[in-house]
Amino acid sequence: MLKAILATDQMGSIGYKYDLPWPKNEFDLAWFHNNTLGCDVICGRKTWDGLHSDVKERFGTAYVVTRDYLHKTGAYQDIACDVETLKRDRVQAMRNSDKTTWVIGGKQIYDELIPLCQEIYITTIPGVYRADTFMDIDALRESLIPDKGYLMPDQSWVDIYKRNKES
Repeated sequence: MLKAILATDQMGSIGYKYDLPWPKNEFDLAWFHNNTLGCDVICGRKTWDGLHSDVKERFGTAYVVTRDYLHKTGAYQDIACDVETLKRDRVQAMRNSDKTTWVIGGKQIYDELIPLCQEIYITTIPGVYRADTFMDIDALRESLIPDKGYLMPDQSWVDIYKRNKES
């Protein structure tokens, strides 16, 4: 199964200077770790480079999307590839698998792969933060079927959406 997981503030902000725009949020980080632990992930090179090594070690295979084919991701099971090769050679198998593969960012990777994801987990962090990277969350939500919602102890809200079967 192919899923996406992302967090935004109330205005759709997802990044600021290659980091999250809000202060460290233990509840959201725990949610992210609990869902992605042991799973394969797909992310862009800047997202991968921004992850701490202890986080990287918790994943299965990491598909690091990059234009730099000589980029070394620094872990044993990481595969550097471009997004078109990934979509052509692997995404359908990921969608058909019982094993979960998570799309974890950044913006360009979300834009390319969220339309192919079967489930999307969106955490809304309370507040509005300085940001330079945004997602059109309202448009994204309109294209999905709401499934579940959770209120986190810090008042963040997690929505889980499913894609139509035909998509």
